[in-house]
Amino acid sequence: KFMKKSLLITSLMPLSLLFGSTWTNNAGGDWGVSTNWTGGIPNAQDAVADISSVLPVTPLRTITLTSIAPTIGTLAYNGNWEIDGPNTLTFSSSSGTANMTLGNAFPTQVITAPIVLNSNLLITPTTNAAIEFGGIISGLGGITVQGTPASSILVLFLSQNTFAGDLTIGTNVIVSCSTTNVLSPFST
Repeated sequence: KFMKKSLLITSLMPLSLLFGSTWTNNAGGDWGVSTNWTGGIPNAQDAVADISSVLPVTPLRTITLTSIAPTIGTLAYNGNWEIDGPNTLTFSSSSGTANMTLGNAFPTQVITAPIVLNSNLLITPTTNAAIEFGGIISGLGGITVQGTPASSILVLFLSQNTFAGDLTIGTNVIVSCSTTNVLSPFST
């Protein structure tokens, strides 16, 4: 006799790991407030944070890291947003490479919060894009910035960075550093 069995799979993984979390507050706000996200607050290795759905044009809107120091594996970033401290944004991926995808070049996406690279970080534009890093970037990982033949990316480093990995510059990438900026050895 054939017996049909069903298997119930339960998981202790946060929803943000399974489906990603999407920022929903067009006015800005605190990263650690659950009502600012659908899919839960992204805060775990490999978590996906999507800040590309709500697109403020002007003025610059700020997402603060006041109540939380989040860890994520992927950041989808587009629009006139600033991610500001005082806490740290950590990139950590079980594959060894965290990801950041960037949208439009105007306005520039800005991260003034300190960043820790527990994994390497691959930054890729979906169109012509710009990203400004105002806080210190530290950690064991490196950064690869990869433009494409169809899109270019401008990267601005404004702080004295201490990350241990390499800075690798790809096709159609422009990098600008402040005069006091210290970067790891980089390759092209």
